[in-house]
Amino acid sequence: MAFPYGDIETAIREHYLPQVVDNIFNSNAILKILLGKAKTQSGGRKLRVPVMYGRNTEAEFYSGYELLGVNQPEIIDTALYDWVQATCPINISGRDEMMNTGPDGVVDLIETRMANAEASLKYLFTTKMFAAANANAATEITSLNDIVAADPTIGIGGIDSSDYSWWAPYTALAAGALANLKSPTHADFLLQDMATQFRGAADGSDAPDLLITSDKVMSIYEGIVGAQARWEGNGRLADAGWTVFRYKGAEMVSDKECTAGMLYFLNTRYLYFKVHPKRNFSFAPFLENRNQDAKVARLYWMGQFVCSQRRRQTALTGVGET
Repeated sequence: MAFPYGDIETAIREHYLPQVVDNIFNSNAILKILLGKAKTQSGGRKLRVPVMYGRNTEAEFYSGYELLGVNQPEIIDTALYDWVQATCPINISGRDEMMNTGPDGVVDLIETRMANAEASLKYLFTTKMFAAANANAATEITSLNDIVAADPTIGIGGIDSSDYSWWAPYTALAAGALANLKSPTHADFLLQDMATQFRGAADGSDAPDLLITSDKVMSIYEGIVGAQARWEGNGRLADAGWTVFRYKGAEMVSDKECTAGMLYFLNTRYLYFKVHPKRNFSFAPFLENRNQDAKVARLYWMGQFVCSQRRRQTALTGVGET
């Protein structure tokens, strides 16, 4: 009996695909917080992201019949990001089809293929998210290391930070050796470095709300603060199963894919995904290859990871892990 492909495709769209997408969203802290609430843009050659770089100087106190300022100073620019695309095939060979006839065989095979697609897309997004500065191709998503890098040659949103200083992130701080990080009397004491970066990226209450680091750095932090570590038992990340600490009100988590020695201070108010509504992990039906005994369906995604205010993002780099 051949596969009832119409029934399989319905099952994938209605049952398997929502689970796959949920699991991709929950695969790391950034995706959990930002990918699930992505903003949409239906078209255009570039993704348009408004960025605010100044204050309205016409805000004023006044008295009675005093004339009021009516000028509108330039306070908003637009960052332009390239669309990028991602896909993962779901392949079924004629051999697989013949060997898995019957409803149980079909279910097992589709579950395996969808689980593989899920794992592959998780790995694709998380590894590119933490890729080294300037390492991702123009056809790949923006990495966190691009966003926090002070290098003006790294193209973020088409705005050159060497010409527009307000577009540069708060300068990343090079941390010290492990022994120095653990010493409260040393200038490179970890908690002192963390406080410096947190305050530097903050503007009053507009402060980093997410700290991401490696498992090793998280362990170092936990070892230093000991019982004073504030574990967050509920919230947007703890509810999804992460071990979450609180640092100055921000959530602090580790990620196995995080760049070694990095501790990111992120303000997620200015970080988000923009996606095309018709390519937000959409499913394309099975088609038979002309020169193969196989059928292929695909999952598609189209969008970009964008930042609208780099000045509110920063990092500690080179944190001694050994």
